[in-house]
Amino acid sequence: MNVIRTEQIELNPNDTLSELCHYSKNLWNEANYTLVKLYIKRYQKKLK
Repeated sequence: MNVIRTEQIELNPNDTLSELCHYSKNLWNEANYTLVKLYIKRYQKKLK
């Protein structure tokens, strides 16, 4: 049984869209990295 968990939309190649997707990916990664660091820092304080 196949389960589709995300919606996929196919678009024609477009430089502007590609650039925006790249910026979006980088923003997500930076925010996720910052949150993980904060979580680890707070979790380590609770262990002491």
